[in-house]
Amino acid sequence: MSEKKVRLERCLLNGSSAVALRDRLISDASEFANKVDERAFHDKPGLHISYQAFLRFFEEKQPLTLDDFIIAVQFTYGWMPTINDMHGDPQRAFEAFQQLIVDGFDLHKKDLKTQSLLLALIPATNNSLVGASKLLHFARPHRYAIWDSQVFKYFYPEATMHSNKLSQLDRYLQYHQILGMLSDDSECQQAIADIRFCLLKLLPYQYQQAAKFTDLRCLEFIMYFTASRKTKSQNSPG
Repeated sequence: MSEKKVRLERCLLNGSSAVALRDRLISDASEFANKVDERAFHDKPGLHISYQAFLRFFEEKQPLTLDDFIIAVQFTYGWMPTINDMHGDPQRAFEAFQQLIVDGFDLHKKDLKTQSLLLALIPATNNSLVGASKLLHFARPHRYAIWDSQVFKYFYPEATMHSNKLSQLDRYLQYHQILGMLSDDSECQQAIADIRFCLLKLLPYQYQQAAKFTDLRCLEFIMYFTASRKTKSQNSPG
């Protein structure tokens, strides 16, 4: 990865360089690996068990029906802080979802059709891009990454996410460009392998053999883990 600063429109790198982001992520991955044996991590394996079940749902449901889509939207909201209220036409959202997971649009390019389909899907996930990103990730974990407020804070620690869907959609697409750069970087690949090994360790033994943690999941998890720990630390009394 070149030392040259990467500049993107409304860039998540916020004027920093891709190398600086890579080095920070590698450092954060190392810190996570050093803490993974702490008992607190192993007392609550349900997050990772449910994650694997969500992936299997989409692997086993072929072809998807509208009912499957609605069920998946609702279980996705088990990973959200609110109850889902599907807005708009579920059939239209389902058709957009199917195109997004089947047709293979290139998120690394500014594709207006992709953006249009994402905007058609979002109403079904309580008008939330975060919910839509999780749903897409469960269906195609190699292609779509989860995007949420903690991942956003990894890039902008002092800011909060805005509700404007278009601006967040720009960032979501940029986020995938950045994840692609990180995944292709040879130094980052070892960090990804270490994260995957640690995530497997957090699962009970009987779940480990069939478990899947894609590169996108590993990168997103470290961003989420690092930002959420920092947030908790800042909010702790004393």
